[in-house]
Amino acid sequence: MDGKRQTVQQYFSDHHGIQLKFPGMFTVSERHKPNNYYPVELLTVAQSQRVTQQQQTPEQISTMIKASATLPQKRLQQTKIMKEALDIKPGSQVLASAGISVAKDFTKDVAQLNFSKIVGRVIRNCSS
Repeated sequence: MDGKRQTVQQYFSDHHGIQLKFPGMFTVSERHKPNNYYPVELLTVAQSQRVTQQQQTPEQISTMIKASATLPQKRLQQTKIMKEALDIKPGSQVLASAGISVAKDFTKDVAQLNFSKIVGRVIRNCSS
């Protein structure tokens, strides 16, 4: 960049002729080149891309396991707190500009457990 500082929006406009639709969104940096920033709107995730356990630190694996083991009531409460903290609500102009709509309440559904029928017979003790 010839030593001058510029925003990611300016860089992509000047060097690539790309006008960002969401210049205020966060960027993603490379692990091995942390000074390279990419607008999230220009990135795609390859189909079926996943992170292997070898690519995660033990702390990340531990956090993932703990998060997935959270009681449903606690997870719902945490989600409500994060939703409020991130100002995710119906009518949000930022979300609407990205084509995202948000319902006022969480979706409710009736849980059902389908038990398999066990077919068998009772054998009486014949040793009397």
